Amino acid sequence: MPTVEQATSSSNRLQQLLYTLGRAYLQKEQYAEAFDKFKQLLLMDADNADLLLDTAIAALGLNDASASTLSLYEKAVSRNPDSAALQFGLASLFVHQNIATPFAVELCQNVVELAPPNEQQIRLFLKKYYESAGLLDKAQAEEQRAIFSSSDTGAIRVFLEKLWWDGKFDEALKALQTAPRMNGNVAHITRELAMTHAYEALAAGKRIENFDTINTILAAAPALAPAASMVDLRDYLVLRLSLLLGDDAPIKPKKGEEFFAATPFNLSEEILSLLHKPAAPQGGEAPTGEWRGFLLAQVLRYNGSEVPERLRELLSTHLAELPDTISRLSGTSVISLSADPALQIRAMIDFMQSLEDYNAAVPEAERVMLAGGLQITPKACKNDDRETLAALVEATHLLRFAEQCVAPESGVGTLLLRSDDAELAKPNGGAGYTLMPMEEVQLLPGRATTCAEVVWRNPLSQLKPGQVYTMGRFEVRKRLLKHNSYGTFLAHDLPLDRPMIMKVMLPADAAPFLQNEEKRQPLYTRIRAIARLSHPHLAFLFDMGEHEGMLFLGREYVEGRNLTELNFREEQRDGEILAMLQKIVRALIYANSKGVAHLNLKPGNIWLSDAQELKITDFRIPGFIEDGANSSVLFPAHWRYVAPEILFGENGEARSDIYSLGIIAYELLAGKHPYNTAGSIQSPRDLAKARIAPLAEQEQPHHRAWNDFIMKAIQRDPDRRFIDLTVMDQELRAIQMEMLKRALNSGR
Repeated sequence: MPTVEQATSSSNRLQQLLYTLGRAYLQKEQYAEAFDKFKQLLLMDADNADLLLDTAIAALGLNDASASTLSLYEKAVSRNPDSAALQFGLASLFVHQNIATPFAVELCQNVVELAPPNEQQIRLFLKKYYESAGLLDKAQAEEQRAIFSSSDTGAIRVFLEKLWWDGKFDEALKALQTAPRMNGNVAHITRELAMTHAYEALAAGKRIENFDTINTILAAAPALAPAASMVDLRDYLVLRLSLLLGDDAPIKPKKGEEFFAATPFNLSEEILSLLHKPAAPQGGEAPTGEWRGFLLAQVLRYNGSEVPERLRELLSTHLAELPDTISRLSGTSVISLSADPALQIRAMIDFMQSLEDYNAAVPEAERVMLAGGLQITPKACKNDDRETLAALVEATHLLRFAEQCVAPESGVGTLLLRSDDAELAKPNGGAGYTLMPMEEVQLLPGRATTCAEVVWRNPLSQLKPGQVYTMGRFEVRKRLLKHNSYGTFLAHDLPLDRPMIMKVMLPADAAPFLQNEEKRQPLYTRIRAIARLSHPHLAFLFDMGEHEGMLFLGREYVEGRNLTELNFREEQRDGEILAMLQKIVRALIYANSKGVAHLNLKPGNIWLSDAQELKITDFRIPGFIEDGANSSVLFPAHWRYVAPEILFGENGEARSDIYSLGIIAYELLAGKHPYNTAGSIQSPRDLAKARIAPLAEQEQPHHRAWNDFIMKAIQRDPDRRFIDLTVMDQELRAIQMEMLKRALNSGR
């Protein structure tokens, strides 16, 4: 039996062997083998600092984040508090695997102050943790530090712009004044400090007169390169305008100080002379001209890669050739100043049409789009006007907003227009475009304004026989009807290979819904309620969407004849009309049970398919129906089946459908529309005094049971009609029984 000394000596030799093997494996980055040896050693000596450190490093090599190993990490850090390598490695592991235990968070908080290489990632990890813990102030502080810890000037600008546009100028100044390192980029910090002061002045409408602030602006200005970058040009214009706001009195500098702030703005010397001229000759260029249209535009690629030089040259050349116009280049953007903004709009539309042809001929990865902003001034601005500088500032920010709006689904691009005088912006009848107003936006901090998108492309109105127009998965193949605000088309669902009817609301009419949440949500709620209906006698509404500023609906295509085309057999006329009305009423009762009334019943919306199935189509949907309430003339083809309360501007309800059904039934039974018996009806007002002749007075033979039924259904006052469709259905059953008795009696 070995002695105690021998056992101890043997144990020491085993520990030494395991440690030597573990270290060898660790040096070879064989982390699993090293971890195994060190774990065995920990069973013998669990508190050895060096062993804990080596074991933790091996576990890190394995990216081990199990509960037991996390305890090991915590112990290793406590026994090796000066090991920066261990703490840096653990912080990376915790960030990568999103481990947010108290130990992990505390360690990351300590490590991030040591400026590790992955400082930004650790700070964003802490930001996420603070947000989940409800510590929003700490989360915001970490986001700020994360952004400023990098050299990504673009990310810094995005962060600051959010503060500027929220009016948080003090926060922006504090962030800049306490910004860590930024890789020593003092010039960029100075620039952003100057921009913060300038935007604050613009938001307040006051000129900067603080000399320290002016010195900051003067220190930032030399680093700007307006000819190379639209961002630099925009910054220069903002800085310049901030020194000219307010009255025209020059700023009096302190003794020994001089600033260009005291000099008037000169477009030719300060801007035009710095920028590049397009390659094309500047035909009628007038250096001292007067301008009303300030246009900035840029061609972009779908995937963000660089745009071919020839496309930029094509745009600049196109604008340079306009009369009474000056064009210049700033980086990849084009600046156009014109005495006639209408020429600029037309030129931009022509260019976008050219881009369509270009995109059709190149692979998707090479397709491009245009972003443009046009500021129109109420009066002409001269080269040395402060108004010219202000208009340029507005135009550069309009381009900024257009770049945020443009996307591949925008087609070939977005052209935004802004004018303080709405009349100036209105296109004339032959302009070939419409304006789609947008919701109020902040082009500049603290200055909300309105603008509009120039909508020029409406290929559906130009659809010729044999042509097709693709809208997502649908092909629009034939125009069936043109209404004031929308069109009805025969289309084809390509994936499902089936015909369909598509109703398309045109851009000018779709704009109020697309740009106004309060109008859009009731519309979408109505459409969705109709789409949920499932009944054999209701045509199925199966799609809705937006495409290039248009709203569309897709419904089931019914191959057959509508009610105006049906011929009833004379001897069975009453019975066939009764059977049809019963199907319609019961389908409407089902829809009412789901909270939906039709409100657009007319013979053209009631179909009998080739399979002899009755189908009701085209529920009333705002925007996809002619507006009788706001029409001064009542066009019979559209409105002679609509209940009076709807024509007078009310929303309508189930009893409105009872009225429409009564009118339809009267016409079928009498062979003439009831309004034809009531004298002249040319407007909704005429309905109030019109007297419809009783059905009993009509010459067309019909069962007498119809007389009271029809006249009750078409009462002008909804309260005097059938109380609901269920009662109407019961009355139809009673008429059916009367007809059956008559048939039985006549057969005896």
